[in-house]
Amino acid sequence: MGCDVLTFPHTLAERYINYTALEQGSAAVKATDFKNTKYKDLNGNTRVFVPICVETFGPVDKQTQLFFDNICTKIVEKSDDPNDKVYIKHPDGCTLIPWRAGRCLAWDVTVPGTLAERYVNPTSKECGLAAARAADEKMKKYGNALPSMEFLPICIEVLGPMDPNTLKFLKAICKMISVRSGDSRELFFATNHISCLLLKC
Repeated sequence: MGCDVLTFPHTLAERYINYTALEQGSAAVKATDFKNTKYKDLNGNTRVFVPICVETFGPVDKQTQLFFDNICTKIVEKSDDPNDKVYIKHPDGCTLIPWRAGRCLAWDVTVPGTLAERYVNPTSKECGLAAARAADEKMKKYGNALPSMEFLPICIEVLGPMDPNTLKFLKAICKMISVRSGDSRELFFATNHISCLLLKC
């Protein structure tokens, strides 16, 4: 028998902001540790306590992700449909009309911490490696889960660098907007707006 407590820690809450500014998902990890300590007496021979912690901005801790994976596995065992296992993997959005080659574009936005412990070694040697690594991780997660769509990870570090595909996509979008608006500064406006959003993170 299992029991759980569902928690939605706020990514930018004062108690978590110092942690989440350095590494994505830290609020969920802290909330999980707190719940495990608070409800440790619930664990026994017939019960297992599992805290389900999902940040308001999306990240989950490893224990929650493992719980979701186990649930998906059991659903597949019952349904015999392997596609059921990807129901938990939802990108942030997708286009309503085809983007290229008759396929719609789906995207997922990630803002990795440039100075996070998992990234600080590569980013100290080369600018943008945190964004590039985050993009690789997103491709592994969603690459085969959305066969009918073209998937693009949008990865911009908290200090500004983007992965190459994100920058290429942004330039393509701004070029299209410039054709419509007649203003060649659309890329400048877009990057300035992104910089202002990053300052709020």
